[in-house]
Amino acid sequence: MSKKFFNKDIIKCCEICNCSIYKLSDTELLCKKKGPVNTTDFCKAFKYNPLKRTPKSVNVDKNYTEKDFIL
Repeated sequence: MSKKFFNKDIIKCCEICNCSIYKLSDTELLCKKKGPVNTTDFCKAFKYNPLKRTPKSVNVDKNYTEKDFIL
């Protein structure tokens, strides 16, 4: 499971970096090292923080029947 969160194929961006401390707008945030930066940028101080990652949403089939809830 940790392989899923600490994958080396993670796209580097300031949005999931440990140095980002405050989101200024949808496209800008505040970095400890660089100050205001774009969310898609990254620098050599990039350090992945898995708690800042937003997981992909899952589409759930909404066609439920009473049979689906019986144990």
